[in-house]
Amino acid sequence: MFRKLAQFAFQKRWIVIVAWAVLAALMVAFAPPLAKVGITDQESFLPSGAPSVQAGRLIAEKFPKDSALGDTIVFFRAAGLTDADLTYARSVEDWLRSSDAPSEVSKVISVFTNPELEPMLRSADGTAMLMTVEFSTAVSSAPTHEAVNRIREHLKGAPAGLEVYTAGSASVARDTLETVKRSLDRTTWATIALVVVILLVIYRSPVAALVPLATIGAAYLVSTGALGFLAQAGIKMSTQMDIFAVVVIFGVGTDYCLFIVSRFREELHRQPTRFEAGVRTMEKIGMVIAASATVVILAFLFLNVASFGMSRTLGTGLAVCIFITLLAGLTLTPSLLSVMGTRLFWPFTNEAEHPERGFWHGLAHNVSRNAAWVVPVVIVCLLVPYAALPKMVRSFDILADVPRDLDSAKGFETLKGHFDPGEIFPTHVMLVAKDGDITDELGTLDAVVKEVRQIPGVLRVRSLLTPTGDSGGAALFTVDGQLTLLSDGLRNVAVGLGGGQGAPATGSDPAALAAAINAYLGQLGEAYPEVKSLPAYGGAVAAAQDLQGQVARLEQQMLVTAQLETIAEKVSMLATGLRSPMLTAAPEALGQYAGTLQMLQQYLTGLGEAHPFVKNEESYTKALAGVREIAAAWEQAQKGLFVSGQIGIIADNLDALAKKLDNPASLMQMDTSAQMAALQRYMAELAERYTWVVTDPAFVAAGEHFAKMTEAAGKLQGGQVPMSDLPAVLSALKAEVSGMAQAMRSLADAFAARDPKASFVPKNLPAGMMAPGELAGKVEDFGLSLLELRSAFEAKAPDARYMATGLSAGAGPDVSGLASAVKALATNLDEVRRGFEGKSAYLYPKALVALTPAAQALEKAFVSEDGTATRLYVILEPEPYSNAALDLSAKVRKVASQAVEGTGSEVYITGSSVAFADIRQVSNEDFVKVLVLIAVGVFVVMIALLRSIVAPAYLVLTVLLSYGSTLGVTVFVFQMLLGQEGVNLLIPTIVLVLLVALGADYNIFLMSRVREETASAEFVDGLIAATSRTGAIITSCGIVLAGTFATMMLSPMTMLFQVGASVAFGVLLDTFVIRGILVPGIARLLRERNWWPSKR
Repeated sequence: MFRKLAQFAFQKRWIVIVAWAVLAALMVAFAPPLAKVGITDQESFLPSGAPSVQAGRLIAEKFPKDSALGDTIVFFRAAGLTDADLTYARSVEDWLRSSDAPSEVSKVISVFTNPELEPMLRSADGTAMLMTVEFSTAVSSAPTHEAVNRIREHLKGAPAGLEVYTAGSASVARDTLETVKRSLDRTTWATIALVVVILLVIYRSPVAALVPLATIGAAYLVSTGALGFLAQAGIKMSTQMDIFAVVVIFGVGTDYCLFIVSRFREELHRQPTRFEAGVRTMEKIGMVIAASATVVILAFLFLNVASFGMSRTLGTGLAVCIFITLLAGLTLTPSLLSVMGTRLFWPFTNEAEHPERGFWHGLAHNVSRNAAWVVPVVIVCLLVPYAALPKMVRSFDILADVPRDLDSAKGFETLKGHFDPGEIFPTHVMLVAKDGDITDELGTLDAVVKEVRQIPGVLRVRSLLTPTGDSGGAALFTVDGQLTLLSDGLRNVAVGLGGGQGAPATGSDPAALAAAINAYLGQLGEAYPEVKSLPAYGGAVAAAQDLQGQVARLEQQMLVTAQLETIAEKVSMLATGLRSPMLTAAPEALGQYAGTLQMLQQYLTGLGEAHPFVKNEESYTKALAGVREIAAAWEQAQKGLFVSGQIGIIADNLDALAKKLDNPASLMQMDTSAQMAALQRYMAELAERYTWVVTDPAFVAAGEHFAKMTEAAGKLQGGQVPMSDLPAVLSALKAEVSGMAQAMRSLADAFAARDPKASFVPKNLPAGMMAPGELAGKVEDFGLSLLELRSAFEAKAPDARYMATGLSAGAGPDVSGLASAVKALATNLDEVRRGFEGKSAYLYPKALVALTPAAQALEKAFVSEDGTATRLYVILEPEPYSNAALDLSAKVRKVASQAVEGTGSEVYITGSSVAFADIRQVSNEDFVKVLVLIAVGVFVVMIALLRSIVAPAYLVLTVLLSYGSTLGVTVFVFQMLLGQEGVNLLIPTIVLVLLVALGADYNIFLMSRVREETASAEFVDGLIAATSRTGAIITSCGIVLAGTFATMMLSPMTMLFQVGASVAFGVLLDTFVIRGILVPGIARLLRERNWWPSKR
């Protein structure tokens, strides 16, 4: 078969070359890159049956709006966050909620919109603050990564000195992908450069180096394209697959090409034409390469037995890469050799090699001669590193793979100094009720919280009962706490009612509250039937029903339309009273309304605050201005009903007139004749009403002053006073006016002393006095404005209510009996509470929760929409990806599961620490399965290839021996020498597969040549010849392969660095020690028994 394939490749060389070139070009043009369709989140590779995956899936079903992971924005200033920093942070939140933000942002949580979360979102020292951003897309998806990029771009506008980072799951995924891209670029170019240099050193010909490079390049482009299409089709592929593809394809592909070119070089000396040399080469080496590739492919495919998806896809992906590389080696390489011919080794000629004179011939001869002691010494030396294996610790810290210069790493380092790392990556626990409502299982929830909180290393547990991590919120859901809160609250209400404060104008619904208390008592009786036998419970029910009835009546009285109508009626009655002749009989009655007017002003002002829309109503403005005007005139009007008050007003007017006489110009503008006439008529009416006054000295003096005032005023108005005499006349007039003012005050004092209640309404009012009728008109206008205001409420807010206190009976709500009903209910609730003291009695008060915003927020945060599940957040002290956190999460799972045994609930646990604990468990199980299967599989393939049992047995064992040594050296270097936390979780399995597969590759090449050489010669001679002839090429291949894996050490990712270093060391160990010394030594000791049970 291989001869025919070689003949086709040589004869149709240009067709083969063009076909590979076109296929590679198509892959480059149309295949999606793994960076876009691959996965960075290792948790996504867990099997669907893993407990954390099942829990995560169920949590997503129960809490669909909050199931997506998100990101965390960190605001930090070492000297403490300033007001400007907080203002900027608020602007960031506003932007995230706006249409300008990425459309993937679905939710933002901050201290500004969730002040109750401040203990969790702000550090105790005031230097750091968190803001949580949730996305509608998966954290490892391209849209989410682009959203993170846009958010980071926006955050560049932070104030000077304020450090702002994004450091949540989405940022870690985005930065991990960025690190993979960096690693791929470095690894790819370093691998290409290394392969070119090695090929030039080996062949000393640029032409010879082109053949492997062209083959590998085509295989790499086609392979990565195929992987991209597989990932796009739904097969999960890690974005790190690109890096493994580079080193494996370049390493193994170069090996295959070296094998082919090396044999082709030999055959050119043996065959008459390059065509025959090429066909003979592929006939002999093609089978070996195919067998070797088959072993490698099978070894990689054996990873499919692993439960951890990343191991499976890594195996599948690498198997695809090896298969395509094999096809390229079997078709493209011979086609290129056919084109190059003898020019392949230009500028040198194809000189024959003489392996029998080289280093490998000498080494093979010495090993063969001293095999009896060389073999055990080498085995002992290889066993020495095994001493480090018991100290191996596997690291699951994915944050260690993110370079320190990236945002997520900086942000997480900042968080560690000011927050508990577990706050960012908490462990999620969910309780699900088997039947019914989870709120019926609050006792179980309390038990889980208490048990988990007692685990050493658990800092706090946030739950419906403990929202801040302490027991402060439990009072909302314990019967003892609920009754205490209700009784204390009712007592505060009673105090307010007793002090005349009334209930709040807004923000409460008394009827709903009374109904809720009744419903709560009913729910309490159903949950705890024994409480019904308590007298206090019956009293509480009766008091609650009485309160509900009173509140219903109060609700009707609180209707604004009813209040305004009643007030308008009473205002109308007041206007009627002002017009009544009876007013003069009891003028003091007018004073009692002054306080009412003040209360009306307060009522209207409060009404405007309670219902702001009325401030824009003309009727409201008119009513408020009217009552203020009436209040201002009311005192003067009341004063004007008493004679002493009237005389006092006249005296004040005379004093004002006297001041004006200092300015003759102003006097000319006054109509003093009208004022004088009005004053004369008033004095006459007063003397007629109270005859005794005519003999009073003050009245007589006032008359005398009035007569002189009249005479002087007449002269002034008649123009009878010469200009030269004008000052003297004005001075005399002023003296008479002042004198009359003084006389009138004396007369007022006389009335106050003789008849203080003397009153009458004069027909002719002096200036400055308002008649009751005029005041009544203003009151009537005020009443009309109230009715207009009522109409406005009827049209726009007919059900508007307002708790107004202090109004006259019937005008406002009557709360006289409400205070006593509230006190009675509070007293009975206290008595009921005593029956629950010291008991862990839980009750979810649905009616009360519906009226309490804080309780509703807790319900929304911790209870599923269908009411069947509640979640808890367990904050662990260790860093989330540390082995300590993984161990602790396993304890949390165990303790929580034990706490719900025998109850009506089931428990599910997930989170980063839990998921990686599952990954650790799965990978432990996978390692055993893969180890057994790959050892048995490679053994079976080698049996079929070598037609022997003995040689395959020790070949597999030597590979495993090499693997153990490599793993021991890896542990020693990274853990003990470099002080790293441990080796990456994938190191044991990946290094096992790579070393066994690639080691088997060299085993097959060596032992197939041994079998070929010993078929026509004595065994020892054939063994030495085979080792000599393959030593250089295997060494070259080993150096190339080790070098390509060593380029992974240029990656900033810890995992890739460790894998690269481990495999590079293992390949070199296998190349120089196992293949160069140990395997030939064992073969020498066994001689022909190597091929048992077959014959030579």
